[in-house]
Amino acid sequence: MSENPILSKPKKLIEEFFQLAEEDAERIVKSLEEDIRFFKSLQPSLLVALRPIRGRFDDFRVAAVDGSCTPAPAMKVGVGVSVITAGYMISDRSCIPSAPNGTTRCRRNPSGRSTRYTR
Repeated sequence: MSENPILSKPKKLIEEFFQLAEEDAERIVKSLEEDIRFFKSLQPSLLVALRPIRGRFDDFRVAAVDGSCTPAPAMKVGVGVSVITAGYMISDRSCIPSAPNGTTRCRRNPSGRSTRYTR
């Protein structure tokens, strides 16, 4: 069984390491608690009113947007790298007409009218 490499360091250095780690952990916990309070304060304004849908389902248009980014650049070999992504989709009836790469994808809708996939 190998010995923990940190235990081979001077005692003062080990104590300082654990003290700094504890301070960082406390700071992160406080930050997360603030985030939780903030998101909980948004909850009442994000409630969705559900209502019955009448009519034909093929008359609907649905849009969705999503994205993400890294919270901080990753530092590898002296280079900072961040990842930022974004995407959207618009569904018109059973087709997605606005794919950014020029494709149109259709699926079989409940009436069975469309099974085509075109590019």
